[in-house]
This record gives sequence, C-alpha cells and structure tokens, in this order.
Amino acid sequence: MKIISPQNKEIGKISGLQLENLPNIDDYIPPPLTSVILVNFIGGGKHTVTTQPTSPVPESCLPDYMEALDAYANRLETVANDEHKKNTAVRRYQFHEQQKVELTQAEMLAKHGCVCSSPRLELRIRPGSSPAQVTGHQLAGVYLYEGEWEGRPYYKLDMEGRSTSEFIALKSGNMRRKRFIGRVDGGGTTTTSRPWNYGVSGGGSSSSSWSSSSSSSWSSSSGGRKPPSSSSSHSSSYSGGYPTRGNSRVTTTMIPIQRVTTPAPLIPRYLYWEPSSKQWLVSPKAGLKEAGAELSTEGKNQLKCPGDGPVVWKAKGSGSRSSWAADNSLQLVCAPSY
Repeated sequence: MKIISPQNKEIGKISGLQLENLPNIDDYIPPPLTSVILVNFIGGGKHTVTTQPTSPVPESCLPDYMEALDAYANRLETVANDEHKKNTAVRRYQFHEQQKVELTQAEMLAKHGCVCSSPRLELRIRPGSSPAQVTGHQLAGVYLYEGEWEGRPYYKLDMEGRSTSEFIALKSGNMRRKRFIGRVDGGGTTTTSRPWNYGVSGGGSSSSSWSSSSSSSWSSSSGGRKPPSSSSSHSSSYSGGYPTRGNSRVTTTMIPIQRVTTPAPLIPRYLYWEPSSKQWLVSPKAGLKEAGAELSTEGKNQLKCPGDGPVVWKAKGSGSRSSWAADNSLQLVCAPSY
C-alpha cells in the first residue's frame, strides 16, 4: 500500500498486506450505489461508468465493489428467507390460538342471544359496485369481537391480520431464491470462496472499507490479490462545471437517491351500539355519537347484534358540509371461520 501526498509524492509504503476480496468480507456493508457510481455520457449516445469525485471507493475497485453489492444483497436475502420461515411458524401458532379464543367468544355471543354468534363480522363491498362515499373503501374489512359496550357486543377492525380464514403454508415458489453472484470483469465464476449462508454480522463498516481523506489519498498495489487493471486515481477532471476526459467534453448524469416516505399510521375503527339513537355505528373511537361516526344504520334499529340481519348503511361524506347518504354497496355479513 502506497501513501501518496496531495502533491502526488510517495510518503510511505506498507508491503506484505494480505487483503481479502470485498465480496468475501462477512461484515462489509457497501456504501450506496449513488454515492459511488458516476455515469459520463459521451458523444454518439455512448457512456462510461466511473466513480463520483467524493466516492469512498476507488475507481480501481469498482468490479470488487459491484460484486460486493451483489454478495451483500444475497446475504440480506438469506436473512429475509430465514426470518420469513420463522414468521410463518409464529403465524401458524397464532392462527390455532385465535381459533380457540373465537370458539369461546362464539359461545358467549350465543348466550347473549345473537343470531350471528360469530366473533367475526365482515364489512364487504358488493361485487360490481363502489361505495357512494369514499369512506366505504377505508372501513371495509373484518371486524373482530372485542367485548360488551352498552349491553351489546362491539367489534374492532382487524389491523393485525388475525382474521385469516385459513392458514396458507408458505410454498417453495414464494421464497426468494438466492441469485448467482457473478464477476463483472468478464470472469465466468464468482470470486468468493465461501458460501453465503450466514446473516449480516457487525453493524458498521469493516476495517477494509475505503474512506476519503483531505490530507492524503490511498492506492493499493498487489498484496495477496490480483493487481487492478486500471489506475486507482480518477481519470476525469472538472473544468468550468463540466468534466473532461482527454480533449473531449462529456456530460455527467447524477443518479438521484430515492427516499422512502413513511406511510400514514392506521386508524382503528369500531363497530358498536349507540343507545340514545338506537343505531349501530362505525367510528374511530367507541362511544361517539352519530355526528362523530363514519357509518351508521337507520335509527331505532331492532337487531340485538349487528350481524343478525340485513341493514342499510349510511356513509358520511367529507368536508365542512358533510352529509349522510345511503350506501347500498356496503354489506355486513356473518363470517365464521372456526
């Protein structure tokens, strides 16, 4: 390893280093592709791939870096597949326990006098129809029995996925298979010497990762590995805001980084009895009057439990002058699964 000063003078050398290939380093986490790769478009629609001016990876290490990216993705897939199997086993256990709970709840609802003694009610959108109000799409789903409210059973929209009607075991075709890790320098086989059937260890960058420095630059020579075929220094320079390569002017495309936005939190919904108006309501909080609800039945409802018979639902629109409108596309059905 040669240590070069900003004046391109060799100020030190370390020999006899045995460096592992980047794809073989267990805890190496490659930097983002957009912080390393720079695409220069030349005349005639051609382009070259080099490194960003502030890239933490030297241009001479691009083949190893790209293979390391693939190896890292493969390690993540191995971990994801393993966790998927564990999650399937947990869901299978939860499914059977949920069935036991619902058998007990069904007995309680039957003693309460419910014609529909199922602890599951499903608010469906009739096939071929669309809700009169946008609210109907948000409220459709399975409602699970929660307990008693005002002497009647009340239910909560299932947002945890406990209401699966049957457990579907993970099929082999659903698993993401590990991909072949190939070489980008024309070789036909991978350069890695061990299998990647292990998880990601460590948490930070490894000791062999590259970092930039304002006082000195680093270039590696052969030390237990094949010397790079290209120079470790950048072959492109900047002049007047445009990079140049030799005497030809090229344009540079900066690859944008796409950030994932955090989804809005789910809002719970409750189906309950409102005794003063004798209505079944759906709202974000149990106990709200019709003015704070999103769905309601007609007043003076005679059903002891909401799934005991057909009802006409009214949906509430949005806006300052929201109004109620009958929505015949919504249907509450008794949905036993035990």
